[in-house]
Amino acid sequence: MGYKVTDIFGYGDRNSINLLEIEDCVMDKLNGNVKKHNYEIHFEVPIKASDYMKEASDMLARENKEIAYVTKDESIIAVVGYTNKSLI
Repeated sequence: MGYKVTDIFGYGDRNSINLLEIEDCVMDKLNGNVKKHNYEIHFEVPIKASDYMKEASDMLARENKEIAYVTKDESIIAVVGYTNKSLI
């Protein structure tokens, strides 16, 4: 089973992490790869999600995309939309 990242809404400092790193972290988690990242991946809305982050999540859900949240030090740095390649 493969996955494809389709959308990334970044909220962190672009000098500390780039879009490719965000995608790699999410893909590693989805594929069960155990790699040491400085980021945590969640599949449920973290409590500290702001309204605009929830709005991004709602938009992705309306597009039938799965959603991952990338956090560092309990701060959300990205909301990521992804799909299962076999369903596209």
